[in-house]
Amino acid sequence: MVKLVDIDDTSLLQRRIGALPIVNQFLLRLGLEVLFDEYVPVDPRATLAPSASLLILVRNLVIERTPAYKITEWVAGRPEALLGLSLGESNTLNDDRIGRALDALFEADRASMLTKLMCSVIKTFQVSLDELHNDATTLSMQGDYSSATGDSSPAPRVRFGHAKERPDLAQLIYLLTVSADGNVPITYRLADGNTPEDPTHIATWQSCRELAGRTDFLYVSDAKLCNRDAMGHIDRHHGRFLTVMPATRAEVGEFRRFIAKNTPVWTEAARRPGRHRGDLDVVFFATPAPSPSVEGYRIVWIRSSEKEVFDAEARRRAIEHGRVALCELDEKLSGPRCRLKNEMSVKAAAEAAIERARASRWVQADITTETVVRHKQQKRGRPGSNTAYVRIEQQRYSVAAVIADDVVRDDACFDGCWPLVTNDTQMTEADLLAVYKRQPGVENRHHVLKGVVDFVPVYLKSNERIDAFAFLGYIAVLVHALIERELRRAMRDADLAELPLYPEDRACKGPTAARVIEIFEPLCAHELVETGEVLKRYDPELSKLHRHILDLLKVPATTYLTAQTTSL
Repeated sequence: MVKLVDIDDTSLLQRRIGALPIVNQFLLRLGLEVLFDEYVPVDPRATLAPSASLLILVRNLVIERTPAYKITEWVAGRPEALLGLSLGESNTLNDDRIGRALDALFEADRASMLTKLMCSVIKTFQVSLDELHNDATTLSMQGDYSSATGDSSPAPRVRFGHAKERPDLAQLIYLLTVSADGNVPITYRLADGNTPEDPTHIATWQSCRELAGRTDFLYVSDAKLCNRDAMGHIDRHHGRFLTVMPATRAEVGEFRRFIAKNTPVWTEAARRPGRHRGDLDVVFFATPAPSPSVEGYRIVWIRSSEKEVFDAEARRRAIEHGRVALCELDEKLSGPRCRLKNEMSVKAAAEAAIERARASRWVQADITTETVVRHKQQKRGRPGSNTAYVRIEQQRYSVAAVIADDVVRDDACFDGCWPLVTNDTQMTEADLLAVYKRQPGVENRHHVLKGVVDFVPVYLKSNERIDAFAFLGYIAVLVHALIERELRRAMRDADLAELPLYPEDRACKGPTAARVIEIFEPLCAHELVETGEVLKRYDPELSKLHRHILDLLKVPATTYLTAQTTSL
């Protein structure tokens, strides 16, 4: 509660309604309260059930992430009824109670909870599981983390590993799988910070198989899926997969040599407008590989006209940087105080300079040696007619860049190319490309977790509570995805191409849950109180846009009436 005006015995009180009615509508459809009550153990001495604390955390994550020690302040500014609390229960909420609720959630059977929750989501929202996309991201942690229950704890450990963002920080690995139908999260897993991603795909695919109840869905992931064990496991169980082949594979080198001497038959697979007005269309071509992978799977090569330009420019810059680096080394060698005194050290310095420029494939160093002769007096003193001199020969080195034109020419043939590998033999090259181009959808959900929900920093000390909190973070991302999916589907059904969601009523063709929440958050309810008696209640003023969005999301506008939020 916020007291805006206080004159004598008269006060104007405010509580923020915001997007709570929308979020509550989706939490109700998820059946989250029933799920928590069923699985999370309850301490009979507790004055507030753990499920109530956990649901408040979920609402807070979805709407406006607040550290646990500030949750009470956040709750105080909202109507208790919209937070699932009875009158006065908000006074019993504190960070210790929230911590104990996370402990209880950690002890619960979260695997069964996740399965039951997602089965309900798939059935209620009719989410298609024909195409699933998987990706991993790192959650960087600041501080010293140790398990509260010792080494026997099953909680994922914060560890140093192959960091994608902050190599100086320990981390956790967050593995997420979403459906191509609205990028709705389907399953997740939190793993130790030093867990390699390659072997995780078998367990992830098994989880997807249990949820789908079948194996014929298409499982899509990045190059980490391209390993014999993972692809073989999916293929043996009659599943389908699609991934990109890493550049280190032998098949990539074979195609690079093949395309340098042959001209494949490229077929146009897709086309889209350029990024800027006046730019040429970006065209994607496809061609089958001359031979399958070493495991016997189908390889399809894709060529992008945009990537072709990018690759050529990247190679040109690398060659130029390598040439400049060798020019700088040559200038250093000609100086009087150069410490590189032999050919071996000069060669090592040249190779290091080229490597730093990332041009070692196209640039080589040509080292030439010149003998410089000078004479020096044998003894000190003023030189005269009888002064004896000593002949001194000194080696001087110079370095010049040599461009491997044949390699540049061959690599130019390979510009813009990248390989897809799959065990599906029925889909066309264009279909495979269209599927893989939907892979960034899962990366968008990582952005929601870390950039919108603001999962990190976690403000928690134990691995157990972090593990439980990650479960709530997954639910928050799920709610964001469902709001976004339902709004966009409703727009499509109503034949609406856009909504005026941006400032100055500018059009938005792809509304997000974050933008919807931002639009609703300023809505507040007010009460005019005199000597403890409510004189008048003021409902939030819903604009035409507010009501339009509520209609599209099928959320009754009556949920924004003060009668629905009980006493302020």
